[in-house]
Amino acid sequence: MVKKKIIFPTITECEAYWEELHTPQHIREHMRQVGRVVRYLGEALQEAGESVNVDLVERAALLHDALRVTEWDRLDFTYFPYTPEKKDIAVWKAQRAKYPSTLSHAQVNHDLFVEKYPEMAQLILLHSIIDAPHVTTWEEKLLNYSDRRVAHNRIVTLQERLDEAYERYRKTAKTPLERDPEIIRVMQIIEKEIFSIIGGDPDLLPL
Repeated sequence: MVKKKIIFPTITECEAYWEELHTPQHIREHMRQVGRVVRYLGEALQEAGESVNVDLVERAALLHDALRVTEWDRLDFTYFPYTPEKKDIAVWKAQRAKYPSTLSHAQVNHDLFVEKYPEMAQLILLHSIIDAPHVTTWEEKLLNYSDRRVAHNRIVTLQERLDEAYERYRKTAKTPLERDPEIIRVMQIIEKEIFSIIGGDPDLLPL
């Protein structure tokens, strides 16, 4: 039986998607950092004998939030680290009009890439914290966990990330998932599973 070839974009193609979608600069920096964490952990698992498609999950990391503005409550640039250009704002408004805010950004980004890159799109679909209990493959676990290790563009501990996200969303979320006992338990299990294999202190990633 011939094994199906998994297709995913190059890093250059990922960056081209950012340009096409007018992905905000700070979101690009977040995805780059998640990609770094994914690659570090994935290669460490490979070295320990695990089977991980590091390139695939890295590309998913570089695109998991490519179209993120659709799920924001509103277009508020108060906390933007830069002043966006008018052309970018116009594109974001059009994107928000096309995709209802009730549709998760994970679903939106999955749908963008599923036809051309189905395996990568599946990883993107499961990258949000709400999906942590449902991840099963190394690639799914790595993307979901790595996204919990990057606050904006800073690599932080799992607890710091949960705290940061809780503070950000607690005013708008009816039940902040960052305080959900089951979610926290699952994230801690994933972290323990990874580092029981690769060794080292999870709070001290050498990146």
